[in-house]
Amino acid sequence: MKRLSITLYRRFRRSLSERSGSSFLSRVDQVRLKEIISENRRAVSLVNDWLPAGLIENSVFRYGVTPEVQPLLNLPLDNECCQADLLAYYGRTFDRRLKYLELGVSVGKTLWQILNTCAPCECWAFDIEEINPVLKEHFALDAREEWPSRPESIKKTPSSISRFTHQPTGSRLTYICADIFDERGWKLLAGGGFNLILSDALHTPQALDFEWTQMTRSNIFDPQGAVIMWDDLDGAMRDWFRAKRPAIAGRLRVNLDRVNTLFLNGWLGGREYPHWTGLALGKPLHS
Repeated sequence: MKRLSITLYRRFRRSLSERSGSSFLSRVDQVRLKEIISENRRAVSLVNDWLPAGLIENSVFRYGVTPEVQPLLNLPLDNECCQADLLAYYGRTFDRRLKYLELGVSVGKTLWQILNTCAPCECWAFDIEEINPVLKEHFALDAREEWPSRPESIKKTPSSISRFTHQPTGSRLTYICADIFDERGWKLLAGGGFNLILSDALHTPQALDFEWTQMTRSNIFDPQGAVIMWDDLDGAMRDWFRAKRPAIAGRLRVNLDRVNTLFLNGWLGGREYPHWTGLALGKPLHS
């Protein structure tokens, strides 16, 4: 009952903000967004099973898949806008090649959609888990380097950076398998010039603050503009985002109204309640 109440409340709030024109979704080209949704659904359909045998059992954090989510992960989505759709929409508005960073990859569903729908592009991933073998089989491995994980980390296997090519689209993927608090991993991102970023890793305000500190210290943003999305800003994480909005706007050189929250469906679409989502629209973008 509580879950249903949250779902209905958030859908009502989302509908109200879209009708009033205050939501980011009310400002996008709906025809273009519909095309993006169609392309994303086609990309997802290329993978039949996101949870191969043994994946969760041999993982650190179950690849972010909770027991209640597990039976829903392979079900088809409806055509309502999800986080991956809005990300891909903004990824296609840049007048330059997309360079995408995803912090917290899980099974790779969002990453896979961006890599295909925004192709050819350059994608970087940072996750404590190794790349999902279901995705790995779609890439050609170009290089791999390993280093010892932090002694205090929950990750006990070596950390690594792997570079792949997706030959059908010409997109490239660099996958960092390391603890999100591993500063060596962040050094690999320094000066990266990323213009589209998704933060969906360890869901605590402390982790978000560490990420933001590393983002700014390592100067990972494209100086011409960047779009950043934060997933699941519930409770204390939403408080962190609201307090950090002025700093985010200042760092991206945009007005405060371009850094805000909205409700968006996640990777299960309408099968779960809309997520509190943070969004920062850096400039310049064209519509």
